[in-house]
Amino acid sequence: PVVLCGACTAWRPAGAEYHAEERVESARLYGNINEYAYYFTDLLVGWPRPQRVSVIVDTGSSLCGFPCQGCQHCGQHIDPPFRIDASSSAEWIPCSSDCIGSCKGRWCAYTQSYTEGSSISGLWFRDRVQLGDAMQENPPVNATLGCHRDERKLFYTQRVNGIMGMAPHMNSGRPTILQDLFRDRRHVTTGVFSICLSDWGGKLSVGGYESQYHQNKAGNATTVQWMPLSHAGYYAVTPTSIGLG
Repeated sequence: PVVLCGACTAWRPAGAEYHAEERVESARLYGNINEYAYYFTDLLVGWPRPQRVSVIVDTGSSLCGFPCQGCQHCGQHIDPPFRIDASSSAEWIPCSSDCIGSCKGRWCAYTQSYTEGSSISGLWFRDRVQLGDAMQENPPVNATLGCHRDERKLFYTQRVNGIMGMAPHMNSGRPTILQDLFRDRRHVTTGVFSICLSDWGGKLSVGGYESQYHQNKAGNATTVQWMPLSHAGYYAVTPTSIGLG
């Protein structure tokens, strides 16, 4: 399940964002609709010195990837390209019967196109990933990631490094970072994530949601209204009405 709320009016104090008792991971979102046209977060990837990569939060796709050093056609982004040779925990995914894309030599490759015309392609690898930056102190998980070797159109010109697809697993058959986070039952207890968006920035939580963001005008907690998904591969619901004011 996914919980969405329209505005974040409260923040925890700066520091750890991982809630150990409730086993909920959280990360800050950046960006907005007017200037960026997307919201994004940070990931810490690799070991022993995790490298920061910025990624668009996209609930309509499933691939999580970003440019790596040596990319043949990648733009200039907020963070430098990921150095896979500097991570002792990184492993290329070999081309075998378990390959979730196509084969490029010995390794498993991917190509992903998006509806607005942009595309990315590269090689799959596995590595340790933490949601958010070092201040959030979320526990690392092993995840399947994409190492871009080619970026086209908006992926080439955007300020953010990559993308973090959070669509349901059945949308593509590929493993998603969301599924990798849900499998970490030691640190995340439920298959729920929530996104709270403000005019600027917001918050992403995995493993639950924060009731402080669901309040009425009097400041009292309200019950979350759960809606069934109308499409198995996407977070789509059937609206009954739309109101303003």
